[in-house]
Amino acid sequence: MDMLTRLWVYAKSQSLRFIKEDKAASGIEYVLIAVMVAVVLTAFSGDIATAVETIMGEIESSLTTSAESIPPAEG
Repeated sequence: MDMLTRLWVYAKSQSLRFIKEDKAASGIEYVLIAVMVAVVLTAFSGDIATAVETIMGEIESSLTTSAESIPPAEG
């Protein structure tokens, strides 16, 4: 068997072994998901912060208006 054939057989057997290894595949998948989430959060962090501030401001305004419209308790 020549050197190239031995190298091919070794590479193929190692590739098949890596593919069958569930733990390594799961770890790689988790890393890829974490990277995608980090990229999305970094890209949209300003937009998300602005949206949250707007929503919280609307909630505060609604609560203030509702509180002002409640008649005082008689007592």
